[in-house]
Amino acid sequence: MTSPAEFFDTYCGAVASLDPSALLDLYAEDARVFDAMVPDEYADREEWAGMVNDWFGGLSSGSAQARDVEVVESDDLAVLNGHMTYAGVLTDGEEVEIECRITLVLERIGEDDWRIVHEHNSVPIDMDDEAGDASED
Repeated sequence: MTSPAEFFDTYCGAVASLDPSALLDLYAEDARVFDAMVPDEYADREEWAGMVNDWFGGLSSGSAQARDVEVVESDDLAVLNGHMTYAGVLTDGEEVEIECRITLVLERIGEDDWRIVHEHNSVPIDMDDEAGDASED
């Protein structure tokens, strides 16, 4: 499996493939996900799978690009954070894109296997906007 330093490449490749199994295989069974989209919390991989299937099923093409990635790694845990741009074309032809911040906590499983045990996505909020709309920055 991928090392923590290469993990975002594997993650982004799974998103681009629109293969739910490829993405979900990166998660531990008990992975907890805090997402920027409602519903915003998933207790485990099974709950997260429903969202991933809906997400990929609504796209005819997709991509994810990580930037400004930082990795902190110890023997059995790694924390990755950075900025992520998700883009795609919906099945009706509309182009969509969202930029967010992402943090992944990985746990070593076995010799060289790493799985996501926690994911947190967030979108900056413009506090000067009465509606609290996400910032375009």
